[in-house]
Amino acid sequence: MYIVIDLDDTLLTNERKITDYSLKRLKYFQSLGHKIVINTARNIYRTRSIIETLRPDYTILDGGNVILDKEMNLIYDYPYPYDIINNLILDLSEFCSDVCVQTYGQLYAINPNYHSQGALTRDFKEDPIKENEGVYKIIFVPLDIDRAYKLKEKYNIEVFNYLNGKWFRSNPKNITKFFGVERLLEITKGNLSDVIAFGDDYSDLDMILKAYHGVAMANSVPYVLERAKNIALSNEEDGVVKYLNKYLGEEDEEN
Repeated sequence: MYIVIDLDDTLLTNERKITDYSLKRLKYFQSLGHKIVINTARNIYRTRSIIETLRPDYTILDGGNVILDKEMNLIYDYPYPYDIINNLILDLSEFCSDVCVQTYGQLYAINPNYHSQGALTRDFKEDPIKENEGVYKIIFVPLDIDRAYKLKEKYNIEVFNYLNGKWFRSNPKNITKFFGVERLLEITKGNLSDVIAFGDDYSDLDMILKAYHGVAMANSVPYVLERAKNIALSNEEDGVVKYLNKYLGEEDEEN
């Protein structure tokens, strides 16, 4: 079975950590032959330490368009089309207070005061994206939300909000977390009927609804909770692994 798990507010606690109990149980499920798959909107910079701790069989990054194997080798990627990327960035820069552009190994920010996630400042007017630089996602804070959503049609892209907050994410058209799952199954010759998926946010909903068995966390945003058929305990209660204990018939007598 492919156990596909979002990170923030799903597997990770509010302190952005994996509990010892969740780590122990996931490694146990892995020892039984189940495939552990991280599926996150995070980039490699923000995910590396978790990968090194958990050692999942596969990792899907940037919201669905980068896939790594267990040794963190890149086995699939799908960047933005080069013919739109620079115009899109400049368009965003006109009405957003923050714009950050993710290539595989580096995050670039237009705001010189933004240093999170190891971001480097970059003036995209003077130093546009080059053809050999793949861009996988853009995160931004729009001052005009309607204008942000209109970009979907203008550039034929995906636009998602993060947890009803100020930050939005954009990916190439049709790139979703479920897209990443589908590509992984193609690569590994797996079956959708072997997938259980966990998430909490808007960008997880497609995966939750289309996986063979999709599960929302109890702490999910209301829109997701209203549509999910299966609900796990919250991320603060080891909800993922406690749900798996029952689903896989592997109850833990120590818990």
